[in-house]
Amino acid sequence: MARYGVAYLSANGQTRKIAEAVAAALKDKGMPAELVDIKKAGGNISASDLKGIFLGAYIHAGKYPGGLFRFVARNRQVLMSIPVHFFTVCLAAKATTEESTKTMDGYLESFRKVSGLTPATTAFFAGALPYTRYNPIVRAIMRKISESTGGDCDTSRDFEYTDWQAVKKFALAGIT
Repeated sequence: MARYGVAYLSANGQTRKIAEAVAAALKDKGMPAELVDIKKAGGNISASDLKGIFLGAYIHAGKYPGGLFRFVARNRQVLMSIPVHFFTVCLAAKATTEESTKTMDGYLESFRKVSGLTPATTAFFAGALPYTRYNPIVRAIMRKISESTGGDCDTSRDFEYTDWQAVKKFALAGIT
């Protein structure tokens, strides 16, 4: 039976959680799904019986991680032969302003330009602010960024913004 890949890069765990939710939604619909942590998997995927792939990464300091583009380059032939459903995890997705939409459009255009891929579907999901897991310097920086956008600033706790229904809807829209 054909399967789906769900490959991801995660820095603080939220992209991993979203990838797991995508895989779970697929499995709930009877679609086999293989979860692939790009950092741990060595970055190669097999086209054998692969019907499509859900590919996810985070934005950090306005950029996708370099490992995402190395993964795409190593797997270009496979990725060009199957539907790619691309999702991005970033705090800009939390806002519904024209400015945040332009920012996210810019991220997606950057991905397309650098990767050479045109995904079949795309989605942006708000991530999280895991203040309690950050080191003191990162915690202070993230608090300052959040404060400047009117976001949550209580560094004694973590905040999760992901819309799990939207994640499930994205996963189900990508199956054929």
